[in-house]
Amino acid sequence: MSRAEIAHIVDLAGLEGREFSDSDRPIAETLAAVRIVEALARSQGRQAELTPELLMRLNNPLGVSESGFRTGPIAATGPFRPASAEHIPASVESVCRWSTAESFAELNPLEQASITHLRLLEIHPFERANLETALVAASLFTLRNQMPPIIIKQVDSSPYRAAVEEGARMNTRPMVELMAVAMDKSLGEMILAVKTDRQK
Repeated sequence: MSRAEIAHIVDLAGLEGREFSDSDRPIAETLAAVRIVEALARSQGRQAELTPELLMRLNNPLGVSESGFRTGPIAATGPFRPASAEHIPASVESVCRWSTAESFAELNPLEQASITHLRLLEIHPFERANLETALVAASLFTLRNQMPPIIIKQVDSSPYRAAVEEGARMNTRPMVELMAVAMDKSLGEMILAVKTDRQK
């Protein structure tokens, strides 16, 4: 397990108010999902695409539950009103199709990641782990551009929630800025880790 993967899992757990534990099944699932997008980005580069099938795999990477989109109503856990179950397949397909559009390709990878993350949170396509799935899926757009995955530190949970609130008002800029700061921190930590390893 790499330092980046450990950081990603620990901080995702913190965003959701959970404690980190190596034996915690959701932690193992999130790690598996991160590895799926890393492998896809390595093998396909900028050609790697978000698809409904990939999203379902990221939500259930170890096959621990029945795979598929939510089939019933679910309570809102944030500022978004979750899509009705019958609209989820079309809504997810729309997000995936738009992520291959020329206008989307013109955006910075962090803008791509931010918009995708917010849109998936809005749809709330799964019974569980929607935040984790949305953040790992968003990382596809940074990873395929040879950038690290999106790692939002637990200490940034309040700014993160504020950025989600703004995203619900159609203002994506705070999320883009939050992800940009998070990326800068991640890169700095990775550079420091490499330097430390070389000094050993």
